[in-house]
Amino acid sequence: QDISDWIIQSEVPGSGPGITSTYIVQRHQGTEIFNAQNNVWVKNGAVLNMENIFVSNLASKVNATTPILTALQAISKAYNAVRVTKNPTFTITETKDAKNLILSDGLQEDAISAKLVYQKTASNQLKLAWELQFYAPNGNAWDVRVDALNGSIIEKNNLTISCSFDKKHKDDHDVKSTFDFEKMVAKTSNSFLPPGTPGSYRVI
Repeated sequence: QDISDWIIQSEVPGSGPGITSTYIVQRHQGTEIFNAQNNVWVKNGAVLNMENIFVSNLASKVNATTPILTALQAISKAYNAVRVTKNPTFTITETKDAKNLILSDGLQEDAISAKLVYQKTASNQLKLAWELQFYAPNGNAWDVRVDALNGSIIEKNNLTISCSFDKKHKDDHDVKSTFDFEKMVAKTSNSFLPPGTPGSYRVI
């Protein structure tokens, strides 16, 4: 039963060795399991290798099959969770199917992706959730899973990396304390690199 409902998410043929990378997603009654993906490498019709992270005993771990919250209610919860202060007006702009929607917040042109998924919990259970990917009006990109039954935030990840280059930050990340490219590579006696010309740089 664990592998009775799956789809091929993508297939990427290799141009060199002729190996095709196939990505298979596990589902339960048509709903994807978040991050339950099988990677399969195929050459000449034969499976060379497989990386299996499917969930076992799937049916016994799901908490529901039908959401109580709509995607619009879920995105409203997500915006509150990431502290968006502007007043959005959420609408559905595209319905791929009942479990895959494109939304708009009425504030910006960037679309919001809403997908119904199962989220694995720390207790090894599967909660029905809305997976939402969006740019907040402040520019941060978010990936948020909202419980589709009660609206609680199961997980949120800010996909935007930012740095403040003050002196302490510079000291914390001073790469010369561990590796100095100029000292270790460019100026060694057996260096294969020709001397640099003033006003130029090397690309490696």
